[in-house]
Amino acid sequence: MLWVMAGIWDPPDHPPTALDCCATLFRLGVAAMEYYRTHGRLPGHLSSAVEEHPLLNRGDLRCPVGGNAYIYFPDLDPRRDPRDWILMYESASCQEDGRVSVLYLNLYCERITALELERRLDCFLSAFRASRGREAVAVTSDGQ
Repeated sequence: MLWVMAGIWDPPDHPPTALDCCATLFRLGVAAMEYYRTHGRLPGHLSSAVEEHPLLNRGDLRCPVGGNAYIYFPDLDPRRDPRDWILMYESASCQEDGRVSVLYLNLYCERITALELERRLDCFLSAFRASRGREAVAVTSDGQ
């Protein structure tokens, strides 16, 4: 199972920017799966639209907009097509003023095209932005 956890702590004043960063991290995870399937190992780094990020098997990524983010790759299977992943569960922790403090993106395996994967992610982020983290898509107050 591939688990991508993108977390924003102490988000900036514009939550959509932070959520866009989560989308970037998610796409880095998919790119890493592509690389692993081709080369049988994770890359030392991946290039994002913002900057070069170090990427380790269980390492962390510094968020371009501030805060921290983490990507984990347990149980990598090179026989799996990396386009086989979709969003299964989304949750967030919200501060009292409604700002998102932590956003989680969890994934599970299902046959899907890359375009459909991006479409579903974009739909989730749009809904999340519109609600500012309150009762969006499967959002909980405790992040569980």
